[in-house]
Amino acid sequence: MRIFRILITGLLLVCPASEALSAPNWSVHYNINYGNGTVPQQTADLYLLKSGVHPTIVFIHGGAWVSGDKSEYAGYYAQLYAMAGFHVVSINYRLATNEPSTQWNAQLQDVQLAIRWLRHYASALRIDPTRIGVVGDSAGGHLALFLGSVETSVPNSTCMPKSCFFDQSPKVSAVVDRFGPTDLTQPAIYSWVQYLWLFNMTPYPANPVPYQDASPIFRVSNQTAPTCIVQGLVDTTVPLSQSTELRNKLSSYGVAYRWIPYYGGHAFSGVPPWLKSVIDAETLECISGYLHPNPLDAF
Repeated sequence: MRIFRILITGLLLVCPASEALSAPNWSVHYNINYGNGTVPQQTADLYLLKSGVHPTIVFIHGGAWVSGDKSEYAGYYAQLYAMAGFHVVSINYRLATNEPSTQWNAQLQDVQLAIRWLRHYASALRIDPTRIGVVGDSAGGHLALFLGSVETSVPNSTCMPKSCFFDQSPKVSAVVDRFGPTDLTQPAIYSWVQYLWLFNMTPYPANPVPYQDASPIFRVSNQTAPTCIVQGLVDTTVPLSQSTELRNKLSSYGVAYRWIPYYGGHAFSGVPPWLKSVIDAETLECISGYLHPNPLDAF
């Protein structure tokens, strides 16, 4: 890891987050459908290193389950993780609207399908199916936590059984949760989630069941994947208590984790570029410690 740390730290010092990194030795494929082609949101961008079999990082965007796009990771993050020795995959998923088929748990259906799809085509994509990790921001972090804890697939009405790849596991080997909501039954979260289409704008007191079902904190067990928790200490959207509850539960089950706090708000608001680069480096080092990429393979 010492060589890895030197390479990544040097990379970040030369090219901070506000600038583009040098392109790795990769091939890029945009808007690949990981479903059966009938759901437009089930698409992925693939950033595949050109030779060898590699661990893979899947990015899941945030946006309160109602907005956001996989293109958020097209530049700096895709290049940063690829140059650390990872294949990179950035995915879209159904965003919640007034259409019932897009409401919870459509988002979990989609991200699980994406992981199963990657495993099904692992040989063709040169992916090591035992070393798939996820990085999620906010709502994406929430979904990433499910992928780290849930070993069984939820039913998926968007595809036939064969095209759903139910013979593959949806569980990943490591997770980066960046300020994701963990317990939607808490007032700090349901106070604003209940005004979204995620649960059809149903207030928590009127129907608490879906809020509990959509809370990854209740899925944590001693089988949960190692987790890197990135959390703003003055986050008022997803407060610190959400991540400390997760940290404490992981600890109680003996699950490996790394606590990466920063002084700033939600989604790195108020964080200066130099500190953002430090957080990015620590986060990359954390998940690399669990998935063991080889950064020399990216050059």
